[in-house]
Amino acid sequence: MTSMRILQLCPFLHAGVVSGVANHVLNLSKQLQELGHDVTVFSAKLGARMAYREEIEGITVRHLRVMKVAPVKAGYLPHLEWLRAIRLGHFDLIHAHSYAYFPSYTAAIAARRTTPVVLTTHQPPTSAAFENKRLADLYNRTVGHFALQRCDRVIALTKLEAMYLETSLLLDRQKVAIIPNGVDLETFNPGAMRRAARRTVLFVGRLSEEKGVFDLLRAVPLVLKKVPDAVFMLVGDDGETQACLSRLARNLKIDSKVSICGPLFGSELVEAYRSAQLLVAPSIYETFGLSILEGMAVGLPIVASCVGGIPELVQDMVNGILVQPSDPEKLAEAVIRLLSNQELATKISQNNIAKAQSYSWERIAMSVLQVYVEAMEANPRKTTQQARCAR
Repeated sequence: MTSMRILQLCPFLHAGVVSGVANHVLNLSKQLQELGHDVTVFSAKLGARMAYREEIEGITVRHLRVMKVAPVKAGYLPHLEWLRAIRLGHFDLIHAHSYAYFPSYTAAIAARRTTPVVLTTHQPPTSAAFENKRLADLYNRTVGHFALQRCDRVIALTKLEAMYLETSLLLDRQKVAIIPNGVDLETFNPGAMRRAARRTVLFVGRLSEEKGVFDLLRAVPLVLKKVPDAVFMLVGDDGETQACLSRLARNLKIDSKVSICGPLFGSELVEAYRSAQLLVAPSIYETFGLSILEGMAVGLPIVASCVGGIPELVQDMVNGILVQPSDPEKLAEAVIRLLSNQELATKISQNNIAKAQSYSWERIAMSVLQVYVEAMEANPRKTTQQARCAR
């Protein structure tokens, strides 16, 4: 395939960012660049007064201004400089990320139907993205509908996501490809496992209510009754919840057993995985679960909620234990079972290491490139240069 000039549009991507979408875009961009393509990322950084560039792990990221217009997490509008920068870039293809955020409709507007557009939705377009069902319905009928219809191809991370796009938003199934998240197997692998003296239960992710961290703390006293030497490590961006979590831990008299860390990156994050006995993902809502994939690659047994796309990653009693969300008692039972049954934990660990091989970024990038080719072939006004790239 001829080298392409590819633009990735990501809501927020900067050095030290804690976001599954940002992680996805950065790793995909690095792999596409290794395959010989010219990749640029446009992103927003809150508080920036003017556009600027930075290099992140060899990828050029251009930060452009956005405006906060609504008190919901998706409530941002791009400055007009986004449209100008996209049109002046003369890209062969635009790949937008996050259906509920501005990159989706920004790409659709800027492309003017002359540049192929691919959108990775990163979550089913439900009210979870908007914190309000009426607002979600309005977005889906208007801006969301416009963005989806203008895209040449749409990528869903899970079968659940694809089904929602087809049945609820009536998107042509032929336009949708299912390509999961990937994991950097060079970084996340069993390596030299360094288990701590005490049995460590690890959580990695955003420390928010929807990730089930409060349910996890409520499960801790139940675990300690059966496994008194267990300790719990919470790794992630605390936002405004750390004080609430610390207060709950004190009230439950488990603060000496719970370590609430900030976000970890690179070798420090890998070390956290390798020092744990198991990973918990007690989410109330979850699109995919990147930490689950990283834990699998390192070889950790998994306890996770049976919600969203998680059952597509974790098969109950094969490579983890699935529990119902918002149920601290069942969560505690599953954690106790894996901490107490070394034979089961070892079997699940081995299954996870093997399964993670299917999620290498090299494999994911090759699947995405095939979608790019399909998008270019589907676009009736692609340029001669784009036609050459498609071949």
